[in-house]
Amino acid sequence: MHYTSNNITLANRTAIDQRYKYDAYFAGDLSVSDHWLYGRVNDAYASLNFHDVDVFIGRVKRNWGPIGQQSLILSDNPYSYDHLLVNYTRNNFKISVIYAQLENIDGIHFEYPDSLIKDSRKYLVGHRLDIRFSDRFQIALTEMATYGGPDREFELSFLNPMTFYYGLQRNDKKQMNGLWAMDIFYKPVPRITLYSQLLIDDIVVNNHPGVNDRGQYPDRFGVMLSIRSADSFVPGLNAELTYNRIWNRTYQSKYTWENYHYRGLGLGYPCASCEELKIKLGYWGFFPIFIQHETILGRYGSVSLADLFPLSKEDFPIAPVRHNVISTLSLTWLLNPSITISATAKYQQRIDHYSNRFGESSHFIASL
Repeated sequence: MHYTSNNITLANRTAIDQRYKYDAYFAGDLSVSDHWLYGRVNDAYASLNFHDVDVFIGRVKRNWGPIGQQSLILSDNPYSYDHLLVNYTRNNFKISVIYAQLENIDGIHFEYPDSLIKDSRKYLVGHRLDIRFSDRFQIALTEMATYGGPDREFELSFLNPMTFYYGLQRNDKKQMNGLWAMDIFYKPVPRITLYSQLLIDDIVVNNHPGVNDRGQYPDRFGVMLSIRSADSFVPGLNAELTYNRIWNRTYQSKYTWENYHYRGLGLGYPCASCEELKIKLGYWGFFPIFIQHETILGRYGSVSLADLFPLSKEDFPIAPVRHNVISTLSLTWLLNPSITISATAKYQQRIDHYSNRFGESSHFIASL
């Protein structure tokens, strides 16, 4: 269901999919008998627009980063979640503020690793500044945080678009796990785009003379470098080469209710302690049929985003290391504005990979 007028958009998109029952991260009720269909309300929102201000309340997936790639700071990797988002756009800049209450979890405090703290609350907050210097050069600065704990309530200070979360932690003793990112978009020539994203989870600094914190604790970063071309080689051909590297313990915290995931699925990039090279080709020459092929070459350490941060240095990636090759071919037929038909064939060298959420047991997967 979708309704749009000058100042308001209302939408609901509910998916019925048997594969949900094979997804270990699916949060729905799977207690009924096997012959039932399983569904989820993936999109449900009201969006209000008044001149330069947009106010969104509801659930939908968000990706603050390059189109077609999962962002390091806020991506469309997890299931959608209910949130409030306010955007202000004026001339060449845009300010965005997001606030969400995520799932309650049974949490662990690093000082009491054997004690389970029941029903701990978890929140996601963030703000972003997009600056457009020209059609060829744009940047974005983003600060995100997760906070929570037993009986932790909504805190208005995190909704302040002009505050600094690290300052709130230091000055007002509001515990949180902060992450910062910079996006850089640059077009040196009309058909070539360079896109980079740098993520900082933590930089270790030696604050006390004679104490070598950098020798004991690891920095936690993420980097994405991408070069893209449109119509450079063949008219209608999009080509993309992307490199991603996420440090060992990025997205983790000393408190599990601050780990940067939603129900086990990363709110930023899907994995930590990982390194990937992605090659993607898309061809529009047979429009309304769109053809796309993607190959991923990667190596992955033995890390879960839900792990407790161990406060120690480790070799990258963390052993035992797994390597994987994934090749996906997809065809999309835009039959008309209301109907899309798609077919996908995928080969995966290893099936125990973060992208396998539906219990796939074969190296070759086909879907229609």
